[in-house]
Amino acid sequence: MFRTLSLVIIACAVSVAAWAQLPPEAVDLSKLKIPEAQKSTDLCPVHLVPADPKVATWKHDGVTYGGSTPEAQAEFMKDPAKFAEAAKLQRWENNFIQAMSRIWCPVTDQVNPGGLTEWDRLGIKWESCCTFCTQSFAEQDFPAALDRLKARAKEAYTLLAGEYVEGASSPVEGAIAQPGGGAAEAGAACAPVPAWFTSGALQPTWTGGVRTVFEQRCVACHRAGGISPIVFSDYATVRNWIKNMKQSIETGAMPPWPAAQGDLCFSNSTALSQPEKDLLLAWANDRFARGEGQDAPIAAGAGGWAIGEPGAVLTLPEYSLAADVEAVFQEFTIKAPEKDLWIVASEIRPEDEFLVAVVEGGPLGAYYPGNRVQQAPEGTGWRLKAGEEVKVRVRFLKEAGYEATDHTQFALQFADGAGLKPLRQLRLAQDSLSIPAGEANHAVSAALKVDNAMTLRAVLPNMNERGKDLKLSLKKADGSSTTLLEIPHWNPKWRFTYTLAQPLALTPGSTLLLEGHMDNSSMNVNNPDAGAVVGTDANGEVFECWLNCTD
Repeated sequence: MFRTLSLVIIACAVSVAAWAQLPPEAVDLSKLKIPEAQKSTDLCPVHLVPADPKVATWKHDGVTYGGSTPEAQAEFMKDPAKFAEAAKLQRWENNFIQAMSRIWCPVTDQVNPGGLTEWDRLGIKWESCCTFCTQSFAEQDFPAALDRLKARAKEAYTLLAGEYVEGASSPVEGAIAQPGGGAAEAGAACAPVPAWFTSGALQPTWTGGVRTVFEQRCVACHRAGGISPIVFSDYATVRNWIKNMKQSIETGAMPPWPAAQGDLCFSNSTALSQPEKDLLLAWANDRFARGEGQDAPIAAGAGGWAIGEPGAVLTLPEYSLAADVEAVFQEFTIKAPEKDLWIVASEIRPEDEFLVAVVEGGPLGAYYPGNRVQQAPEGTGWRLKAGEEVKVRVRFLKEAGYEATDHTQFALQFADGAGLKPLRQLRLAQDSLSIPAGEANHAVSAALKVDNAMTLRAVLPNMNERGKDLKLSLKKADGSSTTLLEIPHWNPKWRFTYTLAQPLALTPGSTLLLEGHMDNSSMNVNNPDAGAVVGTDANGEVFECWLNCTD
């Protein structure tokens, strides 16, 4: 049973204002393999429209052309160099789009292995990896996606000189520049082999050991009530996704772990260790063998909470957004009971995850897309003092035109506090953002000087939809520098807390430096308005990093 807490919650307005696959940056455009589906005889070089098979072809400079009108050849010969180059570029763009649209999701602007959902839009067949997209795409997604593909086609044309490659099973075969967005090798290098993996002889069959890996690694998100729309409950449900699974494992796209290799490792890395990857790939290469014995359902945790049975659950007051409101910061005040409490884990569950973008609750935890569980580093805890008032800040975000209501729940786990060091939070941030409209690589930075000796335990970086990349580093008083965390491809759907495997001493005179870039261009699929100058209101951006420290 949940322990009952007497918590007084006061609401006051402050201001109104993935399924992960490979991001576009993961593809090296200079190594694409585009087949020549549309030949030179299929495109009129004068009018750049499909050639009419009834019109006679002609040859120029070794290339045979087809025209859309009887007069096309005569017009072409007036300036053959100009028309030939325009036709070559247009034909490359058409072939590029035809090849890439089959593995490039128009909704997420990400590369997928292909296979589950198809749309016919704008005369093009688009394909996505996730059935969830059938509920999330809109008609305006397709013209915007086409514009992005055209821009990439022009870049690829320059890099590849319009040369076609036949026989490739995928146009991105061999063109993955950064596995998993830059994290696969780094994660495997830092990830220790889990004790549960080494305690038994796991076999590369579902019943012989693969189910255990899914229970330990996947169902925190892929479960009923989890943050993923895809539920893994047994062998049959997992089999629905095997077409994507091998590539996701090989590239590190799943489980998602955005951090690249830096000077530190993280104890809570979601990246698979190499022995886990080897087991899963052996299973995939054996055609996802079921194995012997009974197929028990996947265990998904007690009471549906990822942290297990909570010590207490509390709920914020109902909050409603009017139809004409798109974004708002709302602040709540929670008053603790008249006794000290030590919180060692928390999980925040919004009633409507499409409405609640961020929850920042100090010792009560935090909620970000892809990250609703906060676990105190070993030997530490958040001390909630008797009668303390905790500010909870929520960013609500929705489209205009409909009303919405939310009840956000907090699940908490407690400890008696014996031997625990109290955690405290520092915020490193740039709060005076002004990102120009259309700017694709706007630099931002923030610095925090260390005045008192402390120990860094975990970091939680945060940007919104226009975030592009970031790096957190420590510059010591002697001038030397250490990279603490680097995220080369920011994904607003995955905002993790990174717990240091080895606590780091911060000495007076050193400086923490946060550097990054924002993408406010139309090439950023997450950007709600590339024509706006972006500030720090509820519809805008944030550039911050929360630092969990002990004295």
